[in-house]
Amino acid sequence: MLLRRTQRNKTAADKAMQTYASKMLPGATLEHAEWPPEEDTEKPLAIGLKLDASRSIQAEEDHFRFPLPRWRISAPRRRSIAARRRSA
Repeated sequence: MLLRRTQRNKTAADKAMQTYASKMLPGATLEHAEWPPEEDTEKPLAIGLKLDASRSIQAEEDHFRFPLPRWRISAPRRRSIAARRRSA
């Protein structure tokens, strides 16, 4: 629901998508974000992003380097039901 509320304000939506783009591909800039024309909470939200990732790719001697995003996993891993039964 947060993205749907953000979508209502174009400036805030573009700023949020620029932040997301730079986290997804370090050094990338957002060229265009395409939001659905209507707000339908019954359907999944689909957002089209056009990025300029030319600064993300770095030339090094005879190869190129492409940094991968650093995703944080905030939820701890849960043990399977079988593992919980074995330890009980």
